[in-house]
Amino acid sequence: MTLPPAPNIQAGSPFAQLPAEVLTRITRWIPTVDLSAVRQTCKVIERKTFASWSHEFFRKRQFWISTFSLQTLLDIAQHEHLGPMLKHVCIATDRAVEVYTATVANTVVTRRARQDQDYLLNTGVWIEMLTKAFKKLPNLETIDIRDFSSATRFRDGPNAQWYSYGSTTLYKASGVRPQQGSAHIDFDRVFQGVVVAAGRAELSAPNLEVITRSVALKDAFYVSPAIKPAVAEYLGQLKKLHLVLRVSAPEELEDFLHLAKNVTWLRVNYFDRHFDPKAFLEWLGTPCNNDTMDDWAKAVAIATQKDEGLPIAPLNLPLDTLELGGCTTSPEVLKGIVAKLPLRSLSLRRVQLNHPKSQDKGLWADFLESLEGSGIRRLLLSDVTESTGPGIYGQPVIFKKAYKPRELSLPARRYRSEMFKSAAADTEVEPPPVFDSDEDNSDEDEDDDEEDEDGEDDDEDAEDDVDEVDDDDDVDMA
Repeated sequence: MTLPPAPNIQAGSPFAQLPAEVLTRITRWIPTVDLSAVRQTCKVIERKTFASWSHEFFRKRQFWISTFSLQTLLDIAQHEHLGPMLKHVCIATDRAVEVYTATVANTVVTRRARQDQDYLLNTGVWIEMLTKAFKKLPNLETIDIRDFSSATRFRDGPNAQWYSYGSTTLYKASGVRPQQGSAHIDFDRVFQGVVVAAGRAELSAPNLEVITRSVALKDAFYVSPAIKPAVAEYLGQLKKLHLVLRVSAPEELEDFLHLAKNVTWLRVNYFDRHFDPKAFLEWLGTPCNNDTMDDWAKAVAIATQKDEGLPIAPLNLPLDTLELGGCTTSPEVLKGIVAKLPLRSLSLRRVQLNHPKSQDKGLWADFLESLEGSGIRRLLLSDVTESTGPGIYGQPVIFKKAYKPRELSLPARRYRSEMFKSAAADTEVEPPPVFDSDEDNSDEDEDDDEEDEDGEDDDEDAEDDVDEVDDDDDVDMA
């Protein structure tokens, strides 16, 4: 006797019959653990939610230098469906630390994690693993290197973070997460390793970004002749390059940019103003004409005779977008950069214009007027200052008609030929605070009189004042 076919329970489920768009909407804000449970209810729901799930959890992933994390990256790259989804890889500078915990087992786990990371870094195995993974990622567009975890995992709460893959696994096993921020591993070493891995993998990802909060690149731009052909091929196809710098001698950086000669979007943020960007910015704005090339050739000849470091030739970068931050420069240098490069967008954050010999209190207004007739169609100035005297601290600049007084934004959709002149007229230097010295002195005199009347010292009260002052289930991405 032939048995009747078993009923298709999945097809009969009203929930499974919902369109994929409705299922995505329903599951949009539930926690990751609950989302995984929903997807495991049946094959139909798993298939319908795959596109939105893979886009959220596998379009962009963060990894750190550990065998478990990098092997996961390699497994994802080799996956038939998930590999093509991965377009943005974040390499974090998480540091595995050995912590002596209350239990011996947890201490052993942290020790093994630290030993594993040290082994990968000391032997270069992590670069080999990264190279293998990059070779298997056909749609990779962006590599970024960072020292933090983004707090944008809204599905799991307002403060949930996208930790590096494997960080939560280590936390569950030992109660200790890898350290971030100032406790990072050698940042220059990580940057160079990522660039070498991308070069060896013949990667064509056009974006390389450095996004940090507590560390900057210093000696990361030297490229060994042994690997230079492969690295040059990778850097030569870059379109976006974002850097955070702590560089005083810019020769290696300039040579590095000669390899990344097709970059159209350059962001350079200086970690602090104690590292003078003058030499690099002047080089960036030096025109490539016959006179400057002749001067460079003469400088090379002189340096060769004196056995000194050779100067780097000027370079015409095809920059469409330039972003500078955290630096001090002069109006002439900025004007030279704008005149040389084919810029359409310019962003300057925490930039100070300095001209000690100028008596004019409108350095930024003068710079804005100089942009008339340039090719710039989008301009952003934020927290800019200017100084016409000695010292490193300038006076804030405010824009009277701007939505935010210390931020000027002139987007392309509102472009007008006279917008720079109009913005210059609305620019004003915030005056320094004024203190009434006579009033302060009179208060001090009154205090002195009270002390004389009391006939006692305030030492005990001062000690009292000093005493009063002294009293003052995340889960992995998938």
